[in-house]
This record gives sequence, structure tokens and C-alpha cells, in this order.
Amino acid sequence: MIDLEYATSDGFDIIQIGKDCSAVNLSGIDIRSIDLTPLTDCSELHALNLSDNELRELDLGPLHSCRKLVEINLSRNNLKSIDLSALAFSTIRRAMIDQKHGRPILLFEPIFREVEFKGWKLGELVDLAQDSREAPHADWAKTVKALEERVRWTPDSSWFAVQRGLLRYLSMIEIGGVDGDPRLILEDVSAEHGEEILTRIYEKTVSLLSAQLRRGGPTVFLDVEVMKRTSAACLVPEILESREKEMEDLIVPIRKDRAYLDEVVITHYGFEVVMGLGLEMRVGKRGLKRLKKSFEEVGYIFNTEEVQTVPKPDLTRASFSLRNYIQRVIAAKKG
Repeated sequence: MIDLEYATSDGFDIIQIGKDCSAVNLSGIDIRSIDLTPLTDCSELHALNLSDNELRELDLGPLHSCRKLVEINLSRNNLKSIDLSALAFSTIRRAMIDQKHGRPILLFEPIFREVEFKGWKLGELVDLAQDSREAPHADWAKTVKALEERVRWTPDSSWFAVQRGLLRYLSMIEIGGVDGDPRLILEDVSAEHGEEILTRIYEKTVSLLSAQLRRGGPTVFLDVEVMKRTSAACLVPEILESREKEMEDLIVPIRKDRAYLDEVVITHYGFEVVMGLGLEMRVGKRGLKRLKKSFEEVGYIFNTEEVQTVPKPDLTRASFSLRNYIQRVIAAKKG
């Protein structure tokens, strides 16, 4: 048994939970604060319900260990902000966070695999596995307003993750590589466009990617095979050319026998190889040898350079948001 302690307006209380429990329901008992750390031992936990309480903040970090968690309900609390990064790449399928007393909730790092907006429709329990193409979008006014609201509250450190989630929600993930402000994707789009709204969003995203390629921006996460069958096909030749140039310009800094792969993973081929080999962002001689061999097998050779000080990331090539997202993806694969 484990002790889960929480505070109410009357003081502190404790509930005992079995380590093999599959569900924890603490709904409607006036919880003001709660430490979820004991739940790290609950490997069989499937559902957590903390709805109808008075929570103003909540650390979800301990839930990172709950690999079987599929449902979480935090609705009808007093949350003003919440960090969802602990649930990144989790098995979450159903989730609910809503507003209370009209206060918006600011979502930091809202990553479910790659941000799944489907999980955060206000006042509604949503199946995250549902394909958005099967979801009813009859009320475009509400749809556009909801998307704009979610994107509007996004800190710039999460921009790349949010645009991935937005485009995945709209079944446009093949072009989910916009490295910039995701609000631009919805710019000049309104409910008046009706069912043409998806076409307009797609065209806008293609336009943003075109500008990104012209300035030498990243091509990572763009699925050219799918794009060939869409109106984004016009970008494919330029993407392939950019990917070749990425490899020609690649230099890997080495300091004290450690290779720093920050510039490798922001390239398409580099990211694919690092993920395929299960490497980390810093590798020793053995890891570097494996990396070079894999590159050579597909016809690429990169240069290395011994340095006293590792250069700072070039944010003109790829933003902090994109780099942060890639690091999270790699860490989750490794973990």
C-alpha cells in the first residue's frame, strides 16, 4: 500500500492505495493541493480523476512513470496553468481539462506524442485515438475559435510542438514542419470559409513552408512521399535539394572525445539516423563511428571538428522550439 497525501480547506488527509490499483478517483473532495509522487510506484494505473476540486496548480511529473495511464480528468478545478510535458509520449487516450469561472488555462508543453489538441476540448471528454477526418466539423465558427484560442496561449518555446499537434489534428501531419509561430497557420482564416477552411489552412501552411525553404530553414518532419499526392507536391523538389545541402554543410563538433549532435538532428537524414540507432545528443567514439557508418551507407559523409568550446546552436537555421522538440522526441525514444 502507498499513502497519497492531499490538503483540503480542513487540513491534510491521506488515502491508501494499492500499488497494483488501476484507477484512483479523488473527485469532489475539496482538494487544494496534492503530491502525486507516490503514484510513481503504481505501474498498473489506468485512470486518474481529480475533477471537481479546488486545485490551483498541479505537478504531473510523477505520472511519467505511469506507463499504462490512459485517462486523466482534471476538469472543474481552479487551474490557471499546467505543465503537461510529463505526459509526453504517454499512452493517454482520454483527457479532460476545462475552464472554471471563465478563466483560460495556459497549457505549457502540451505534448501527447506530438501535441494532440483533440484531448483538450473544453468541457468535453475526447477520444484521442479518433481520426479528425471522422470528427464532425459542422460548426466551423466554434472550431476556428477553439483552435485560435489554444494556439494563442502557446509560449514560443512550444511553437513547433503546437504546430505539429494542430496539423495532426487537421490530418495534415505530412506538412507538420513549420518552424515558426503556429498562429500564422490560422491567419486570415475565418468561419466564413465554411468547409473550405481546411483547404485554406493547407495552402497557408504550404506557403509558410515555401518561405522557410527559401531562407534555408529545416526540412525535418516533412513527409515528401505523402506530399507528392497533395497540393504540397510543388515543394518536394526544393525539399530534396535542401536536404542534400544540409548534409554538405554539416560539421560535427567534438570536445574531449564527445561528439555534439545538435546540428545533426535538425537535418532530415541526421534525425532519422540518430533515431534509428537510438543515439543520444552526445556520443563517444563508438557512437560517432556508428553514426558515420550509417551515413556512409546512404551515401553521405560529414565532417568533424575538434573544438575547445562547443559552438552555440545556430537559431537562424532552426529555432529553439524545434530543437527542444527534437530533443524531447529523442529522449523519449531513448527512455
